[in-house]
Amino acid sequence: MGVRAALAVLQDQVAQVVPRTSPEQTFVFLDDGTGAIAPLEQVRDAAVVQSRVCDLAWLAGPHDDGEAQPQTASRRLRARVAIRVLYHVGVHGSRLEAQTIAAEDAESIVRRVTDPDNWDRPASGIEHVGFEGEHVAGVWTADGAMLMNPIPMTLLYREAS
Repeated sequence: MGVRAALAVLQDQVAQVVPRTSPEQTFVFLDDGTGAIAPLEQVRDAAVVQSRVCDLAWLAGPHDDGEAQPQTASRRLRARVAIRVLYHVGVHGSRLEAQTIAAEDAESIVRRVTDPDNWDRPASGIEHVGFEGEHVAGVWTADGAMLMNPIPMTLLYREAS
């Protein structure tokens, strides 16, 4: 239970999303904790770009949610994280096609990670994952990569005291 467990659940749930378009191009998290990595925006490895490369980014660090429960051995925290996905036009066709795929993927990701049945509450401590605002296809780079704008989420979870 705690922030690491909650983030691991989010990563696992995104990795389990089966894309509607090009389902063989699965979601692969760049930062798996095994060592130094390039920022998502700089990923150009040919083997990696055949997948939907993604990461989690902090928008606001964990802070006490204000729920006072002194009789429990845990406290509820609130954090804001974003799921980011990198697409390559060379793999996904035109810019419009890549944007359409990103929109489909964002819908599937939001549906998957906000479903309480997918959280393993006792182990993760997650109490709520909420989607915040709109998400659209994002910034294009000169070499044809597109970074989807972050899908912002509010995460409420329990941290053992």
